[in-house]
Amino acid sequence: MGVREVGSPALPREPRAGVDVFQTSFSNLGAAVVLGIEALRSLLTRRPIWIREAAIQSVFIARTVMRPVLAVNAIFALSIIGLALGVPLEQLGASDRNAAFLGVGLIREFGVTMTGAVFAGVVGTTYTAEFGARKIREELEALRVIGIDPVRSMVVPRIVAMCVMSPVIFLLGFVAGAAGTYVASTKYFGASGGPFIPQLLSNTSWIDLWAAIAKVMLFGLVIAVIACSKGMDAKGGAQGVGRAVNESVVACLVAVFFVNIVYTQLLLGWFPDLSVFR
Repeated sequence: MGVREVGSPALPREPRAGVDVFQTSFSNLGAAVVLGIEALRSLLTRRPIWIREAAIQSVFIARTVMRPVLAVNAIFALSIIGLALGVPLEQLGASDRNAAFLGVGLIREFGVTMTGAVFAGVVGTTYTAEFGARKIREELEALRVIGIDPVRSMVVPRIVAMCVMSPVIFLLGFVAGAAGTYVASTKYFGASGGPFIPQLLSNTSWIDLWAAIAKVMLFGLVIAVIACSKGMDAKGGAQGVGRAVNESVVACLVAVFFVNIVYTQLLLGWFPDLSVFR
């Protein structure tokens, strides 16, 4: 009788990194929605115990996010709106019209979106890694055992801090972008600085400003909920925490761009005069 060869067990299929990370990033969005509803209910119906923690998180956000947001807005406004757009405007004899594009570029679109992207990449990953590490070490279960609700004591303060600090840092980023455009217009192209503010206000209204503040607060809410949810669902040790961080970044960035598209279209539909360039 011949010896029958026993085949080696099939090796597990290696996941395709790009595709699988994108798919798994949205696999537990239902849990994120449930977490957001639970946090909102705790915020509105229960005695606030999160004020001190929210203040601590606000300081953390200001220290970690402010400089990247200021740098991104200043560089974009200086290089794109100030220099690249200034060349054709100078050929048309309208170098002082740079500021007219600043409000649309920063307040309505780029400044808000980049603020959300920086928040997702810096603060969102930190929250996911923090909650993931606590989940792996079973600290969240230990808090529940001693009667402390992690959602009320940890998630709610981070959501409040994100919603409070995101418009503050966005407005500071807009000031940095305005300074970059002003420097490009006056120092590089030699335009007069007097018409800068009137030109800036020609295509910017209070509706734009308040809509941008509401949009960036919505970004902060979405990023905080997704990041905390991904961290609280982490499993599989240190590798699982790293995977949760990757999924959190993808989900937060896609959510930011999706919310931005929908929000802008609704805003222009409700206020069609905003689309008229003056």
